[in-house]
Amino acid sequence: KNGDTISVPILDQGVKAEMVSLYRAGMAGEHPVAAALIENNAGISLPPGIMTVYDDSVGYVGDAQINGLPRDKKQSVSFAVDQKVNIGTAVKTSQNIVSLKVVDGMIHTKSSTVEVATYDITGAQDDERIVVVEVPKRSGWTFSAEGQDEATASDYRIKTSLKAGEKKTVETRYELVNDETVSLIDADAFTLVAWQEAAADDETKAKLIELADARRSQNDAQLKLQVLDEDYSRTSDEQARVRENLQAVGDGDTKNRFDKQLNVLEDKLTAIEGQRIEQRKVLE
Repeated sequence: KNGDTISVPILDQGVKAEMVSLYRAGMAGEHPVAAALIENNAGISLPPGIMTVYDDSVGYVGDAQINGLPRDKKQSVSFAVDQKVNIGTAVKTSQNIVSLKVVDGMIHTKSSTVEVATYDITGAQDDERIVVVEVPKRSGWTFSAEGQDEATASDYRIKTSLKAGEKKTVETRYELVNDETVSLIDADAFTLVAWQEAAADDETKAKLIELADARRSQNDAQLKLQVLDEDYSRTSDEQARVRENLQAVGDGDTKNRFDKQLNVLEDKLTAIEGQRIEQRKVLE
C-alpha cells in the first residue's frame, strides 16, 4: 500500500557452487581456508555483495564478500579457516645454462631458471576434501602442474581430491629462459668455468678453460701488485724520513748510520720496483 515497503529478489536462481579447501601460495600458516568455488551459469553478470553460507548439518557457517562475477566465470569465496587440513610447502630453485656460443669476443648464453614448489597435503581425518591450490601467474614464466583447473585472470588453480585421512603431494613448476650477452673481457673466472660446462664444442670448452686460467692469473697478479704498491709506498715514506734526519745531523756515527739506512731502503725500493714490473707484465 501507499507508504509501505517490500523487499523482493532481483534474481532467485541457483548457480553451480563447489565447497573446497583453498590454499594460496605464500599463505601464512599451514591450514587452507574453507571456500566456495562459484561458477556463474545464471546467464547474467552478478553484482558484488555479501554471501551467506549454510551447511546442512551445522546450519550457519559464515559470511563472505563476493566480487562482481561475469557470467560463465568462476570465483572462489573464502569464509573460514579449515583447521582439519594441513599443508606443508617447500620451494627449490635451480639455474642451468642451456646453450652458449661466442661471436667476436661476445658470449651469448641462454639459461633456464626453474622453481619447483611442493605442497604436501594431509586431508581431514573424518571427511573427504577437495583441495584447490592457487599460485600467482608470472609474466614471462612457463607454468606446469598436474591437475590444473580453470585459471583466473591472476592465478593458476590445481585441484585434487582427498579421502578421509589421505595424504597427497601437489607439485608446481615455473620456468624462465633468459638470453644474455656479455663481453668475454668482463667475465670472471667462476663465470668462465660455468660457461665451459655448457659449451657446445670441445674447442670452445678448451678456450674457456684457458681464459679462466688467465683470469685467475690476472687476479693473483693484481693482488700481488696491490701488496707491492703498498710496500713501496711505506718504504718510500721511511726513506724520506731518514733523508730528513740525515740532513739534520752533523758528521759522525749518527750520520753514518742514517747513510747505511738510506742505502738499504734504496736497495729495497729497487727490488720492489722490479717485482712490480714483473706483475704488470703478467697483467698485460
